[in-house]
Amino acid sequence: MAKKKGKEKIVIGTEKFTKKFEELPSEIQEELEKIFEGFASGEIDPTKVGTEIEREPLQKKLLCGKCGSKDIEWWLNKAIGKRKRGEADDVSYNCNACGESAWMWYGEYLDALRRHKEWVFEDGGD
Repeated sequence: MAKKKGKEKIVIGTEKFTKKFEELPSEIQEELEKIFEGFASGEIDPTKVGTEIEREPLQKKLLCGKCGSKDIEWWLNKAIGKRKRGEADDVSYNCNACGESAWMWYGEYLDALRRHKEWVFEDGGD
């Protein structure tokens, strides 16, 4: 773990993350641990990995497909700046009731709104 100004920087994974991580083959776990250590030590700049995004909450939401809850967060993740070929905006969601989470392309989200009108609700309404 990296130290900064006398304090240890640590990250504790959620129970769900830890379980999924432990299910990975050991060689993948080792590679991911190297990346995490690189972030913690400063050897790898996390702002230089991947594509910078801007998140905005979506007003039209779908009920959680697992538990049917409206206590769910839907986000539009918009890529900022120059995009690489094939990159597109995506949508992610996280259910606060059961922990279900996933992502889909923005076009898939629009299609889901069209196909599953009975699951759609506006933000702020229970």
